[in-house]
Amino acid sequence: MTEEQFRCHVPKIAALRGWTLTYHAHNSRRSDAGWPDEVYGHPKAKRTIFAESKSNTGRIRPAQRDRLQHLQACGFETALWRPKDLDHIVAVLAPDGPRAELPDTFWPRKPHTVHNRSQQASQIPPMPGAGWCGSCDSWFNPITNTCRGNNR
Repeated sequence: MTEEQFRCHVPKIAALRGWTLTYHAHNSRRSDAGWPDEVYGHPKAKRTIFAESKSNTGRIRPAQRDRLQHLQACGFETALWRPKDLDHIVAVLAPDGPRAELPDTFWPRKPHTVHNRSQQASQIPPMPGAGWCGSCDSWFNPITNTCRGNNR
Protein backbone atom coordinates (compact mmCIF):
# COMPACT_ATOMS: atom_id res chain seq x y z
CA MET A 1 0.00 0.00 0.00
CA THR A 2 1.45 3.37 -1.00
CA GLU A 3 1.45 6.38 1.33
CA GLU A 4 -1.26 8.03 -0.78
CA GLN A 5 -3.52 4.94 -0.70
CA PHE A 6 -2.98 4.72 3.04
CA ARG A 7 -3.77 8.43 3.49
CA CYS A 8 -7.09 7.89 1.69
CA HIS A 9 -7.98 4.86 3.84
CA VAL A 10 -7.35 6.24 7.35
CA PRO A 11 -9.82 9.18 7.14
CA LYS A 12 -12.59 6.73 6.21
CA ILE A 13 -11.85 4.63 9.29
CA ALA A 14 -11.70 7.78 11.43
CA ALA A 15 -15.07 9.04 10.12
CA LEU A 16 -16.73 5.73 10.97
CA ARG A 17 -15.53 6.20 14.56
CA GLY A 18 -16.77 9.78 14.95
CA TRP A 19 -13.60 11.68 14.05
CA THR A 20 -13.56 14.73 11.81
CA LEU A 21 -10.62 15.39 9.54
CA THR A 22 -10.06 19.04 10.43
CA TYR A 23 -6.93 19.52 8.34
CA HIS A 24 -5.37 17.66 5.44
CA ALA A 25 -2.21 18.77 3.63
CA HIS A 26 -3.14 18.39 -0.04
CA ASN A 27 0.22 19.76 -1.12
CA SER A 28 2.93 19.78 1.57
CA ARG A 29 5.01 22.27 -0.43
CA ARG A 30 2.42 24.91 0.48
CA SER A 31 2.37 24.07 4.20
CA ASP A 32 4.78 25.19 6.90
CA ALA A 33 7.84 22.92 7.02
CA GLY A 34 7.19 19.82 9.08
CA TRP A 35 3.47 20.38 9.60
CA PRO A 36 1.74 16.97 10.00
CA ASP A 37 -0.27 15.56 7.09
CA GLU A 38 -3.54 15.42 8.98
CA VAL A 39 -5.26 16.72 12.11
CA TYR A 40 -8.26 14.80 13.47
CA GLY A 41 -10.72 16.01 16.06
CA HIS A 42 -13.27 14.09 18.14
CA PRO A 43 -15.42 16.66 20.01
CA LYS A 44 -17.32 14.11 22.12
CA ALA A 45 -14.13 12.43 23.28
CA LYS A 46 -12.35 15.81 23.54
CA ARG A 47 -9.35 14.50 21.62
CA THR A 48 -7.14 15.93 18.87
CA ILE A 49 -4.57 13.91 16.92
CA PHE A 50 -1.81 15.32 14.74
CA ALA A 51 -0.79 12.50 12.38
CA GLU A 52 2.05 12.16 9.92
CA SER A 53 1.50 9.35 7.40
CA LYS A 54 4.35 7.49 5.76
CA SER A 55 4.71 4.33 3.71
CA ASN A 56 6.25 1.39 5.56
CA THR A 57 9.69 2.46 4.34
CA GLY A 58 9.14 6.24 4.19
CA ARG A 59 11.58 8.46 6.07
CA ILE A 60 10.59 11.34 8.27
CA ARG A 61 12.31 14.66 7.63
CA PRO A 62 14.00 16.56 10.49
CA ALA A 63 11.40 19.37 10.35
CA GLN A 64 8.61 16.78 10.66
CA ARG A 65 10.34 15.16 13.64
CA ASP A 66 10.82 18.52 15.35
CA ARG A 67 7.20 19.58 14.78
CA LEU A 68 5.73 16.31 16.08
CA GLN A 69 7.99 16.39 19.14
CA HIS A 70 6.93 20.00 19.81
CA LEU A 71 3.22 19.19 19.49
CA GLN A 72 3.63 16.19 21.81
CA ALA A 73 5.50 18.33 24.35
CA CYS A 74 2.50 20.73 24.25
CA GLY A 75 0.23 17.86 25.32
CA PHE A 76 -1.33 16.97 21.97
CA GLU A 77 -1.71 13.43 20.72
CA THR A 78 0.81 12.90 17.93
CA ALA A 79 1.35 9.94 15.67
CA LEU A 80 3.56 8.62 12.92
CA TRP A 81 1.28 6.19 11.10
CA ARG A 82 2.34 3.53 8.60
CA PRO A 83 0.26 0.86 6.80
CA LYS A 84 1.87 -1.87 8.93
CA ASP A 85 0.38 -0.18 12.04
CA LEU A 86 -3.23 -0.30 10.82
CA ASP A 87 -4.49 -2.48 13.70
CA HIS A 88 -3.02 -0.04 16.22
CA ILE A 89 -4.44 2.94 14.31
CA VAL A 90 -7.93 1.42 14.41
CA ALA A 91 -7.58 0.98 18.19
CA VAL A 92 -6.38 4.58 18.68
CA LEU A 93 -9.28 5.91 16.62
CA ALA A 94 -11.82 4.34 18.97
CA PRO A 95 -13.31 7.27 20.95
CA ASP A 96 -12.18 5.62 24.19
CA GLY A 97 -9.03 4.15 22.63
CA PRO A 98 -5.44 4.65 23.78
CA ARG A 99 -3.78 8.01 23.20
CA ALA A 100 -1.85 8.38 19.98
CA GLU A 101 1.86 8.49 20.73
CA LEU A 102 5.00 8.55 18.67
CA PRO A 103 6.57 5.09 18.27
CA ASP A 104 9.66 4.13 20.24
CA THR A 105 11.61 4.01 16.96
CA PHE A 106 10.92 7.74 16.55
CA TRP A 107 13.41 8.59 19.30
CA PRO A 108 17.18 8.00 19.28
CA ARG A 109 18.03 4.36 19.94
CA LYS A 110 20.29 4.97 22.91
CA PRO A 111 21.29 7.92 25.03
CA HIS A 112 24.49 9.60 23.96
CA THR A 113 26.96 10.75 26.57
CA VAL A 114 28.85 13.88 25.56
CA HIS A 115 32.39 14.27 26.89
CA ASN A 116 34.79 17.15 26.59
CA ARG A 117 37.60 16.03 24.31
CA SER A 118 40.08 18.76 25.28
CA GLN A 119 42.56 16.13 26.50
CA GLN A 120 43.15 15.09 22.89
CA ALA A 121 45.07 18.07 21.51
CA SER A 122 45.37 16.47 18.08
CA GLN A 123 41.59 16.66 17.60
CA ILE A 124 40.14 20.11 16.92
CA PRO A 125 36.37 20.38 17.43
CA PRO A 126 34.50 21.08 14.19
CA MET A 127 32.70 24.05 15.84
CA PRO A 128 32.65 25.95 19.11
CA GLY A 129 30.78 24.07 21.81
CA ALA A 130 31.11 20.68 20.12
CA GLY A 131 31.64 17.77 22.47
CA TRP A 132 32.69 14.19 21.97
CA CYS A 133 29.98 11.54 22.14
CA GLY A 134 31.49 8.54 23.87
CA SER A 135 28.50 6.35 22.95
CA CYS A 136 29.11 6.44 19.21
CA ASP A 137 32.68 7.80 19.08
CA SER A 138 31.90 10.94 17.07
CA TRP A 139 31.50 14.69 17.47
CA PHE A 140 28.28 15.97 19.01
CA ASN A 141 26.77 18.99 17.19
CA PRO A 142 25.33 21.43 19.78
CA ILE A 143 23.25 23.28 17.15
CA THR A 144 21.32 20.28 15.82
CA ASN A 145 21.67 18.37 19.10
CA THR A 146 22.82 15.28 17.18
CA CYS A 147 25.86 13.09 16.65
CA ARG A 148 26.59 10.29 14.21
CA GLY A 149 24.67 7.80 16.38
CA ASN A 150 21.48 9.87 16.15
CA ASN A 151 21.52 9.66 12.36
CA ARG A 152 21.74 5.91 11.90
